[in-house]
Amino acid sequence: MDIDSEKRKISIEQAKDWCAQNGNLPYIETSAKMATNVDSAFQTAVERWAKLDSKLDRPYRGQTVDLSSQNTTQQNTHGSNSCC
Repeated sequence: MDIDSEKRKISIEQAKDWCAQNGNLPYIETSAKMATNVDSAFQTAVERWAKLDSKLDRPYRGQTVDLSSQNTTQQNTHGSNSCC
């Protein structure tokens, strides 16, 4: 949006055609300078990533360890408390 249409290297139509030919990707024109459609582009990217991620076949990893519930101090072999 910040570049005049006559100064663009690729027209809007070319960009939309490319998006259509490459998986029907959404075309969102943004301007960081004017803060136009930046949130929308980010939100669309995250939504598409989440949709793709949900389709991935991930291997089962078995048991996991929840480090947030671990006690950070343990007794060492000498009977004193030490970290980690």
